[in-house]
Amino acid sequence: KAAAEAAALRAKICAENSTDIFFTIGSAVVRKSEEAKLVKLVEFLNANPDYSVDLVGYADKKTGSAKRNMQVSKLRVEAVAKKMISLGAPADRISTKYVGDTEQPFAENDKNRAIICTVK
Repeated sequence: KAAAEAAALRAKICAENSTDIFFTIGSAVVRKSEEAKLVKLVEFLNANPDYSVDLVGYADKKTGSAKRNMQVSKLRVEAVAKKMISLGAPADRISTKYVGDTEQPFAENDKNRAIICTVK
């Protein structure tokens, strides 16, 4: 029972500290309005060394070619990882991948210009 409670607590902490970073169309620049989310995430990681984060980059289907969207999602995930490291995050606890427009996690097209940061 204790193990199940610990797992449930960890899942709750992961969900509470995971975040989404949104971008403007065609851009891979982390906006100041989104940077605060990364500051909070880096602070969490530094205070909790047994957690890490998966970053997944996306692009929306309605703009750009599939090739361009794959590239922009790559640039976005690299920008977020670089920003996190510059803020003091341990690089060895950040994993990255990008999927372009092959996956659309949000129903609203514009929200798919994003990096989903999942704490684990």
